Amino acid sequence: MITSLVLAAGESNRMGALKQILPFSDSTILETTVNNLIKTDLFDGEIRIILGAEAEKIYPHIKDIINEKIRVLVNADYQTGMLSSIKRGLKDLAPSTEHILITLADKPMIAPDTYNLIIEKYLADSKKIIVPVYDDVRGHPVIISKELVPQIKQLTNSPYGLRNLIKRHPEDVLYFPVDDKNIILDIDYFDEYKKYKNKVEDESINLNYKLWLEKSDKVFGDGPCDILLRIDRYGSLNKAAQDINMSYSQAWNLINDIEHRLGFKLIERHKGGSSGGGSKLTSKGRKFLNNFLAFRKEAHFEITRLENKYFGRDFWDEIY
Repeated sequence: MITSLVLAAGESNRMGALKQILPFSDSTILETTVNNLIKTDLFDGEIRIILGAEAEKIYPHIKDIINEKIRVLVNADYQTGMLSSIKRGLKDLAPSTEHILITLADKPMIAPDTYNLIIEKYLADSKKIIVPVYDDVRGHPVIISKELVPQIKQLTNSPYGLRNLIKRHPEDVLYFPVDDKNIILDIDYFDEYKKYKNKVEDESINLNYKLWLEKSDKVFGDGPCDILLRIDRYGSLNKAAQDINMSYSQAWNLINDIEHRLGFKLIERHKGGSSGGGSKLTSKGRKFLNNFLAFRKEAHFEITRLENKYFGRDFWDEIY
């Protein structure tokens, strides 16, 4: 039997919203990921959803899918990294469990057929670990033998999941090329969420809205927010611009315009010519960004609550 762990304990800091419950397809990101697992031909075990940050806000949105085969566990140590969520999910496994499939909550684009392909390959091979690969980049889901569970429990918690286990057992790892880019796609930023959501064929009716600050005209919103997040991540305005398919000059002009309208500097720049040099957030820029992210997170949660109240499944079931 295969027990599946869906890791959903993250804080969604770069998203600025609880991405687990953002609308996706005809439900949410997390529920779509779980439903795709359920639809696999080889689904024969338990699915464990591991919550952590703001679990009390996420749980009401998934309680309707919980049954004897779908459980919700809470990882109180989620801030110590992904491995702590894996360890939480491995506690008290059913005696019939032989293998563990591990995937992330923000993988709603991985289709049941892709899960089937990876599971079938793993079961047909003698290796104890399978890691799917797309274009030489490792992705999810990862499947491991139950034999390795005691070693996982001995690993030091870190943000890197099973990376150290895989390094210890190179002879037991099967890297399996998969022709599905979705296995490596994460939904970390709000612009990524909007892009991937728009690609999904979706006939459901969802509330759509945008948030921004203005001063006679729009000053700051989701787009600039995602640029600042990437500058903070990469330490480079040039790399941040490349990440969102924007030219360096466009990004530079956008930041300059926002700084002019706000009346303070958002980033500090170090000369580097066409390479963009180095860039980092100023203290005021970081405080401004953190406040916008916190506001957006609370606003999205409240809007989602109101959408469910007035235009939730019960409303549409009654209408149709």
